[in-house]
Amino acid sequence: MPALPIIISSGPASLPVAIAAADYYAAHLDQGTRLILMRPRRCRGDHAAPAGLTIVDDEDVPDYAGVRAGLDAMGDRLGRFGRSPIWYLQQYLKLAGARHLAPDGAIVTDGDTIFSAALLRALRIEPKILTTNETFENYNHLARALGIVPLQRSCVANGNVFYPAMMPAAIMDGDGFLDIIERLVLGSEGARDFSEYQLMGSLVAPGTGTLPVRMFRRFDLLDASGTVPSASVIERALRRYDAIAIEHGHRRSASRTWAAHLLYAIRYSW
Repeated sequence: MPALPIIISSGPASLPVAIAAADYYAAHLDQGTRLILMRPRRCRGDHAAPAGLTIVDDEDVPDYAGVRAGLDAMGDRLGRFGRSPIWYLQQYLKLAGARHLAPDGAIVTDGDTIFSAALLRALRIEPKILTTNETFENYNHLARALGIVPLQRSCVANGNVFYPAMMPAAIMDGDGFLDIIERLVLGSEGARDFSEYQLMGSLVAPGTGTLPVRMFRRFDLLDASGTVPSASVIERALRRYDAIAIEHGHRRSASRTWAAHLLYAIRYSW
């Protein structure tokens, strides 16, 4: 079985981190590793990219226009539960994009997260579902509503193994995806919520097994500059952790920054 390709799904804000991730993977993974970046068409020309990186416009993913329009129409109602149409659109893009680009399986990641080369090398050859110590009951409630038994541990590790053939086809179809958001998410008044990672992980894990990961989700709090860290800083961090997330758009405060420095110093997953 060929090693799994890596698909990075990025919006405009996380694109600099996604490019840094692609650079890191190109430098540290096998030369034949298939790397794919999905990002909005309007971002063409906004970035340089390592040789060998395949770039796909979000708009080329099947049913993109219909899903975007449908989610935009739900915008006010989604906002009542602290979600945006773009948040759900990114989830759809990862699911439908994987089916479109790598139907036999892929490692799919968020654009704001970089995984260690050691972890990815192991995962590409012997796939396992990445898990964290978190529990998100709203994601589990939706899984049960779809007839999927959720894993006790969260699969929301900002990236995971995807096997599109194992996911119910309706979830990766534009109309089916919108129906789930309308009927099961909005219809639950916020008690159920969609997570592509929790759904896929719960389906795949019984056959592949799981692998707990050490993540540092707020690596951006360690640097007030708001820029992407250098390659050497990224490499050092990924010798401590399995993955780091650089979430410049998320909330900052003095207390969060202090906590980030302390927890990073003691190598705590956070």
